[in-house]
Amino acid sequence: YEQLQQNNLAKKHYQIAVSLNKKASDSALCNLARLNILDGNINQAIKEINSILETVKDDLVKADLFKNLAWAYLLKNKLDPAFTNIQLALQLNPQKPIITCIIAEIVEAQGTETAALEYWQKVLNFERKEEENNGLNWQTPELIMGRLQAYQRVNFGLKSKVTV
Repeated sequence: YEQLQQNNLAKKHYQIAVSLNKKASDSALCNLARLNILDGNINQAIKEINSILETVKDDLVKADLFKNLAWAYLLKNKLDPAFTNIQLALQLNPQKPIITCIIAEIVEAQGTETAALEYWQKVLNFERKEEENNGLNWQTPELIMGRLQAYQRVNFGLKSKVTV
């Protein structure tokens, strides 16, 4: 349903999956929290993530939870917990481009321009690597926006902003 941009139906199905087995429910709750962030329900997303974070065993799911938590804190302009959580996500899954996008946003918000540009360039490098490997079939909206931000920042400077 997400690929069809029907987030309300996607949320319903994630809520159903939460009631299933543990691994599926962790992943579903992680995706539900991500959709809540996209819908502006930041506090709800933080609550959902914190309700399971300590018990999740799967490192990739845990990395996504830390990534979503960092993203939520970034949107609340709480840069210290955002940075802490994104570093934890990076340790668990260093090959996920959206993690690097969020690091770049946090570092840019902290005012460290040189480091931010380095991270934005890494985002573009991920894209080139995926193109060489035939890419992905579907990308989340936040990754698409992150890649657009990276392109603008690297090619036009940090003061340029994505507008939709």
